[in-house]
Amino acid sequence: MSNTSDAESSPHNSSRSTTPDSTSTYRYSHEPFDTFCEKVGALAPDIGAKSVEDIVRLPGGSFNRIIAATLYHHDPAAAVEKVVLRIPRFAEDGDSPNEDMRTQFAILEALKSLSIQTPRVLAYDCTSDNAIGMPFSLQTRLEGQGLEMVHSELTLTERLILASELVRILVAVENVKFQSAGRVGCSPVVSARKTIEDAETSTSSQNILVQGFGVGIGQPESKPKTKMTSSLQELLSTQLDAWVQHELSNPRRSFVVDMFRRLKEIYTEMEELGFFQERPSLDSNVLYHWDLEPRNIMVDRRATDCSPDITTSHQLEVTGVLDWDDVLVIPSILARKPPVWLWDFSEDESLPSHILAYYDGDVDLLPPELYNKAGDRLSEEDLQVKQFFETEITNQLYGDSSPASREAYLDDAYGRGRWLRRLWRFALDGFSDSQHIDRFKNFDKAWSEYKETSSSF
Repeated sequence: MSNTSDAESSPHNSSRSTTPDSTSTYRYSHEPFDTFCEKVGALAPDIGAKSVEDIVRLPGGSFNRIIAATLYHHDPAAAVEKVVLRIPRFAEDGDSPNEDMRTQFAILEALKSLSIQTPRVLAYDCTSDNAIGMPFSLQTRLEGQGLEMVHSELTLTERLILASELVRILVAVENVKFQSAGRVGCSPVVSARKTIEDAETSTSSQNILVQGFGVGIGQPESKPKTKMTSSLQELLSTQLDAWVQHELSNPRRSFVVDMFRRLKEIYTEMEELGFFQERPSLDSNVLYHWDLEPRNIMVDRRATDCSPDITTSHQLEVTGVLDWDDVLVIPSILARKPPVWLWDFSEDESLPSHILAYYDGDVDLLPPELYNKAGDRLSEEDLQVKQFFETEITNQLYGDSSPASREAYLDDAYGRGRWLRRLWRFALDGFSDSQHIDRFKNFDKAWSEYKETSSSF
């Protein structure tokens, strides 16, 4: 996923060194920074600014080169702004505009109506007709530091505040609903470029265009599109059937066709077990930030009682959420993967060996009983944070914390939802390497064992 100013490229604290990566000039065949920064400074007239100064290269992500700078407006009364310039590392060939810039703008504009702090896009250009000779997006820099830098230091009170804030963010995003599921693009009415002097646009989701997820390997825009669907049942069936047809065109991929046919059998078995019984989370298509992890959450941890005789305490504030580039629209049950990092921030290597053997970072592969009680994996405080989060999100999603509402959420998070999301990963991404094949084998085996002990719901 490309990043707005994420943990890889944040001007704030991050898990990576803040020393600029000089080897990127060679790794990505970039122009040396000492000459490129002159072009960045010359970009000011193109974006409608007085000047762009204090230009600093930051560690970038795999898909974007990241530059930090200070933006000065023509109006002396306007505030000086700290900004981040995001430049795709791999610009498209030819004269075709880079659609990612427009899509980023459309998504972040739509999010302005929510009570969530996100970067603002001040200017962008989808073309190469500018001072730096390539597409770019100029965004505001969020205050604070990456949550991953301070997560291990948080007190229980701060962790509960964080859990409450995370619930607020998740529910706000889930309340952005669409008729159909799909990948997010932008409407053709969105301009190919914007300067900081252009008039404000609508903050609604009307500039967002949802398209079928598609199948095949490669960038989403190059994949054959699949039809739009309104329910999870229709979505899974459509995607799996489309993958079978797509893979049949390559005789050397017959083994992949067999795996997709087996996944279609599992889908049918889920139907027979009542996995698609009518409930809102199956048919409500919502906006989904699939990488809502500590690396993309900015926080401000202010010290409060700082006297020699009193232990320093802190007040935690979430200052924003990054990396909205590749958000999806999916049935809400697929968006309810539990944020395990909230109560378990330990290293993957400490997982039990029989789990670590096939674990690939997807928390839906972890057995729910791993977090049912305090023990080697969770402390009493960890368990308290988990239970607090589950109570809060149940209240926000269902309007109460009755046993029935809590059971509905837990089923989406750890029960049937867990199995549906594991199936969905294959329906979305297909098989592109041996790791995907190993994951399929583990899923097939685990599902067969689960099915033998299950009766109809």
